[in-house]
Amino acid sequence: MGAGIDLPANLLTTVLNDSGLLVFEPATGQSTTQGSAGTIPVEIHVYDSSGSSMGTVPAGAFDYSCGALLVETSGRTLVLTETSSAIPDQGINLGSTSRHLTAWDALKGTQLWDSVLSTTSGGGTVTKPSCDFSNGTLNGIAATLDGAYAVAGSWDGTKVVSLVDGHLIDLGTIRPTGVLGNWITTGDLQSKDVQIRDPKTGKTLGTVKHQLWSWGMTFSSPGMFVDSGAGPPPSGLSADGRTIFLADEDGTVTAYSLPNMQKIWSTKLRWSDNDEYPAIRASAPGLLIGVDQGGLSAYREGTGELVWTLPAGVSLCGITQTQMEVNAHSQRAVIDLASGKQLSYTAESGCTGAAHNGLAVAGGRLSRVLSP
Repeated sequence: MGAGIDLPANLLTTVLNDSGLLVFEPATGQSTTQGSAGTIPVEIHVYDSSGSSMGTVPAGAFDYSCGALLVETSGRTLVLTETSSAIPDQGINLGSTSRHLTAWDALKGTQLWDSVLSTTSGGGTVTKPSCDFSNGTLNGIAATLDGAYAVAGSWDGTKVVSLVDGHLIDLGTIRPTGVLGNWITTGDLQSKDVQIRDPKTGKTLGTVKHQLWSWGMTFSSPGMFVDSGAGPPPSGLSADGRTIFLADEDGTVTAYSLPNMQKIWSTKLRWSDNDEYPAIRASAPGLLIGVDQGGLSAYREGTGELVWTLPAGVSLCGITQTQMEVNAHSQRAVIDLASGKQLSYTAESGCTGAAHNGLAVAGGRLSRVLSP
């Protein structure tokens, strides 16, 4: 990528994940001074995980207020968008509302399929459904690691969408707490059960007792936990979709195999009263990164054995398969995951917001800040 790529000066927001970057910008001929982001035509320009420019999702084909999600599936990269609509009562005909999930070819900008997630009808005032939106990100929908399915959950039930053709599988009232690897995760606050389910059938493939936060759990796979502030702190992590690591409030971390949830190992990190829950922060191939007496430590994924430790006062910013970015003494440093040694540092503080592919957006540029 070299020195990086300049992004449009009038962009509205960006969404960066492991599959690449989505740039929301006013459609050609429009500017942000011509209206609010909710009223002007908005299009989405796509960059792949290497930073190369791809296609554009056209304005008027999606709701900007709903956000979007970039997903890599079998041989193709998709942009998922959501639209909602409301039809008022018309005489004796009752009004209705609907939510649609649409897939776009990220390279060509053409629509591939459109699926109806939900419809409602009834008399009285009909209100357009609101989207679960957070700064451009399409929330409430998560894709499996293999890119085969997307899971859309809500209070009234769950739909699983085939990302190949948009075919819907209705799982009824099962309420997911996330996606881990190629499986759906669900949790029950009263029984403290965590279940791993088949996305095609909703069938429970494995279960284990684990303390749940608030209404449930959130998960990350792979990479590092990102706390959006919209829900409870995450407390489960998978490095590769084959193993899940669950952390308890006392610093105990237990590894289970997916999807049958058979226990592999358990260890208690060197816990400090000042450490924040959860005990685990990130994962990389072969390693689990955890909080250790105010600092960070690496543990072997297969055994829980301690590999290396960083000093207290070091906080995690981002991680790839080979490196991680940390804040240390109000400076930013890059750490080699294999050895725990510092590779470089800068006097700048704060995190770059690097995704698991090592890309970051800062100062109007898309740049590589970590090796993949």
